[in-house]
Parts: sequence; structure tokens; C-alpha cells
Amino acid sequence: HYKQPLQRMSLEVFEDLAADIFWHVHALSFTYGAEPLLHPEFSHFVEIASRYRIPKIYAVTNGTLLTDAVARAMVTHGMHVLAVSIDAARPETYRQIRVGGDWDRLMHNLRVFQRIKHELGSQKPHLELNFVMMKTNIRELPEFVDMAAQLGAKAVNATHMVPFKALGIKDESCSLDRETTN
Repeated sequence: HYKQPLQRMSLEVFEDLAADIFWHVHALSFTYGAEPLLHPEFSHFVEIASRYRIPKIYAVTNGTLLTDAVARAMVTHGMHVLAVSIDAARPETYRQIRVGGDWDRLMHNLRVFQRIKHELGSQKPHLELNFVMMKTNIRELPEFVDMAAQLGAKAVNATHMVPFKALGIKDESCSLDRETTN
């Protein structure tokens, strides 16, 4: 599917889908192998989903496109979890792993997100931080947990990197350094 042209679901299609099945949905993820905040109508998708009282609505993002407007929509429409994949506790490691990423912008976005929740008197969405474990960053995991606490995250999700052949990073797998990983 990576060779397919970019396709965006329209609000109309999403509304039709919601009307048909959201009454039966227990968990709705706005993420499936892509950055959900790239969609210009993301805030409207959250608002539509909120009408159906789904027990868990969440998104996984890299956080760099998290704007005030999107954060407000997430809070006011009752999204439950925002998981942000960062993979580092230090700016230099972040830049090495997330090439082209902007650490300062990301940290600003997360602080604004928490400020908006505070302003609106909401505990949700809960912030979770994701950490893909690899040889480059594994020693930063304790620092990452501390950083997550400072940012008001409710959880840290640490998972092993899957060394897809096409990415050319199999040497980053922590399975090659089991003593440290375990």
C-alpha cells in the first residue's frame, strides 16, 4: 500500500461510516500507519466521533503538527488518549532518530496541549509518550520516563523496534544487545 497515491477520507464518508458502525465500536484509533494530524479536517473527525460515545478514542502522532486548534478539539470533544511517539529523551538523539524533526517545536506543542487541558479543566485526553527501543536510544529510557513525568504524561509505552529490511536499520535492533535490553 506504500506505493499507492495519497488518499484522504472525506468528512462525508467518515460521517456515513460513523452512522453505520460507530454505535458498535469499543475503541477508535485515528492512526493506522500514518500521521493523523496531516489531515486538514482532523478536528472535525474528532467532533464527529464524539457524538457516538465510543469508550476509547485515541490517536498516535509524532506531535509536530499538534496545533492549539487541534488540541482544543481533542479536549472539548472528549478524546481519551493522545500518544506521541518521541523515541528519545535528548534533542540530539531525537534529531538522529527522527530526521528533520523539530525538538523545540514538539516540546512547545506538548506544553501547550497540557496548558489547554488545564485551561478547560479537563484531564483528558491522557498524554502517553511512545519510545521505540533501539541501540541508539535504549540507555535514555530512564531519562525518557522522567521527561514524560515532567510533561504530565500518564503512561510511557516502550516497544521493540521491528527491523524492517527496507529501512536498512537491522543493526539497531535491541535483540543484538540483549544484556542491556533485558
